[in-house]
Amino acid sequence: VCVVVLAAYVGAQDTTVAPSSSSNDTSFFPPFLHKLTDKLKEEFVSIVNNTEMTAAEIDQNIAEWGRKHGIEDKVLKFDAEWRQFQNETMEKLNDAVKQLPNAFQQVRSILSSDSLSGKAIKDQLSTYIDSLAPEVQSMLDHVMGPATKVAVGNATATNRNPQ
Repeated sequence: VCVVVLAAYVGAQDTTVAPSSSSNDTSFFPPFLHKLTDKLKEEFVSIVNNTEMTAAEIDQNIAEWGRKHGIEDKVLKFDAEWRQFQNETMEKLNDAVKQLPNAFQQVRSILSSDSLSGKAIKDQLSTYIDSLAPEVQSMLDHVMGPATKVAVGNATATNRNPQ
């Protein structure tokens, strides 16, 4: 059981408040917890959020907890699916990081061109950015978003090539 992943899944959500009978919101729980009692959900959260245990100890405790409550197969299925999702996500992010320097240079080249009108800059940026993988787009927007938007706005607001 990859409890670090489970901890990330649950921990990424607001788990500072354990579920109670007054709150039935379990949307942040792994699917295998949805139909369990509040008490079992609280047990799970307390294991996953235990900062005194190592990841291996948490793994072992979650596996024992799953066996004890007859849901070990569901815990293991979720773990396998989550690991696959995490691996695929990491591969996509790795690829995006590798593509980012070239994407940055391309955007910079478009923005710094003296031979393009404001409309052409906007059109080329849009076409180029649309051609990138979503992960690269997101990273590029995070790194250059405000600068790109200001540059495009300035380029379209003024005539860059008065003649």
